[in-house]
Amino acid sequence: MILSGLSPAKNYLLRGLFILLLLTGACNSGLQKKKAENPKTILSSERNFQAGKFYPKVVCAKQPFFSYALYLPKKYNPDNHLPVVFFFDAHARGWLPVKKYHQIADSLGYMLVASNNSKNGQTSTKRNEIIYAFMADVEQRFSINSSRIYTGGFSGGARIAAGIALFNKGIAGVIGCAAGYPQISTSVMTNFPYVGIVGNKDFNFLEMISLERKMKLSHQPHQLLVYDGKHDWPPATVMKQAFLFLETEAMRRRLAPKNRFIIKQIRAKLEHEHNAVNPTTNPLAQFNADKKLVSYLNGLVPVKTYQNEMEKLSRLPSFQREKAKLENLYRLESKSQQMLAGALRTKGTPWWKKEITQLYNNEKMAKNNEAKLMNRRLLNYLSLMSYLYADANLKQGNPRGSAKFLIIYGKVDPTNPEVYFLQAKQKAMLGAPEKDILNLMQKAVQLGFNAPGRIKSLGKAAALPNSTGFQKILKQATENFQKSQHF
Repeated sequence: MILSGLSPAKNYLLRGLFILLLLTGACNSGLQKKKAENPKTILSSERNFQAGKFYPKVVCAKQPFFSYALYLPKKYNPDNHLPVVFFFDAHARGWLPVKKYHQIADSLGYMLVASNNSKNGQTSTKRNEIIYAFMADVEQRFSINSSRIYTGGFSGGARIAAGIALFNKGIAGVIGCAAGYPQISTSVMTNFPYVGIVGNKDFNFLEMISLERKMKLSHQPHQLLVYDGKHDWPPATVMKQAFLFLETEAMRRRLAPKNRFIIKQIRAKLEHEHNAVNPTTNPLAQFNADKKLVSYLNGLVPVKTYQNEMEKLSRLPSFQREKAKLENLYRLESKSQQMLAGALRTKGTPWWKKEITQLYNNEKMAKNNEAKLMNRRLLNYLSLMSYLYADANLKQGNPRGSAKFLIIYGKVDPTNPEVYFLQAKQKAMLGAPEKDILNLMQKAVQLGFNAPGRIKSLGKAAALPNSTGFQKILKQATENFQKSQHF
């Protein structure tokens, strides 16, 4: 797979001109956007990098305005070729997945790299220039296993990761967190292994459920991991399950030798989960536990017992009733999302105050956990949508047009620091007193706002004096950012 300018020994990653992916910008949760830190630049040969050390900024040799975070596992040796995961974050926080998952890299022997430049809101041309430079530099500089190149990402970054695999045969698998495929109209490859990960409170939950079903129908190797959480990178314990699925797929495809220790480890964990479920009271959960065992272990150990149990469970009336209830809930959630999206354009603030109160009451009074989670996802969906409308109006120079959406955003997600930063931005655009702007900025940093660069930009745009109050806010935002980098 020849990439122009690369040596013949390292020509396996991308072939020809990188496709211009028509990715939708995907899902911004309304959480504050974090700017990457600016540590000492690193530009050196492979043998100058130390195994077991985290590098937050490695500059691309041929395009030094692009960089990436890097972790080489403790067992890394330039003379060996290890699997690599190329990560993409929705907010260009390359350090985040690399540092968060470095222990997985050590235990399983993976290189982790993540772009410091790729993020939501970029043109396809800019995005692909970044991807091309980033992936080519890693390929050229490090000893990677050409048959085990993986991509992974969060939110809009998950769509990028999937898009690369859809158009490039050299990708051995994808980990998509909190979002699925990009919107594409052309025929693409779908035979690569895919692991979807989503929180049970994520507004993109239904999308990931739908994608999993499509993969099942097309017989694409896949696994969907659901954990207790919202729109974010998943915990390391969940991410490790994704890596282990890629490991078993590599064994099935003979890209890696059969590792009996890993197989035994996976089987013991999944059988423990299986045995913890009561099939009488929860046949659907038992079915899903069996399905997971088959998905991970098929072709590596006998799985007929689990398959037979799935067949038996699927015929039970209690299983059918439980499945039907869940399907009805998903349909209700989809219709509710459509209603809320339409109401954002047509309904006024008084209506919204009542509607949001009702959504909170529905969550509180839900008869079961699935209904409770559905209402929480609807509140999170409304947080996203109101953020997008408010932010778009502010970017278009229409602070008055953002007013209704900021009210909705604040009522539906009152502990989100982004709410108060955007309110401060609106006040500044409307010429509000300096005190009012600083009070909102102060509330944002108290709630954890951690983008000091955005604080500086707003201060400059609003012509705020370099006062003691402003410096305290900037200092707190910087401290919040530094804390966010520790796990």
